[in-house]
Amino acid sequence: MLNPERRGAHSEQHLQEPPAQGMEEWLSDWGVAMVMMAPELSNALNMIRELVSCGTLSRQGIPAPSAEEAADAYRSNGAEAEMTEFQLGDSRIMMVGDEVRNEQGVLAGSCLTMRSAVSNLMDWTGCQIVEALVTATTTPACVIGAHTKGELVEGKDADIIALNEDFAVCLTIVEGHVAYDPRNLVQAPQ
Repeated sequence: MLNPERRGAHSEQHLQEPPAQGMEEWLSDWGVAMVMMAPELSNALNMIRELVSCGTLSRQGIPAPSAEEAADAYRSNGAEAEMTEFQLGDSRIMMVGDEVRNEQGVLAGSCLTMRSAVSNLMDWTGCQIVEALVTATTTPACVIGAHTKGELVEGKDADIIALNEDFAVCLTIVEGHVAYDPRNLVQAPQ
């Protein structure tokens, strides 16, 4: 439910107006935890009130700079922007630095890894590892209402990653079962 003029990389054919009523049915049919919309659309304010009453989060999209402006900003720090281009469905996508943009240069997202995000948070704010990891795990789980995620306590999913000092994943456990252990990987023949 975005403004067609500020839809980012979202295809215009998939945009829709906020429904005038019946939001509870819509939310229950789709299991929606968060909705992004343009507040200037008709029915948007009523929808926001209904979303809040149903316990669903509402977020407003933010306009982004052009791909050229982003690349210029990236290079202004002495770095060279590396660009990768690929096809995703019917869209041509470009990665410049850690940004993902469509062929019109509109911001489509980020390819920033969680590892880099946690490291950046620590570097930029001076926070300690525990605070950075809570910010990356417990806080987002609470925000979207995923109450079985984000903490290692009785009654919650036993999802765990073990990291080394460089934040490389050493072990992954999902719901109490080992899902990734590099010590047990079979090496492909050379």
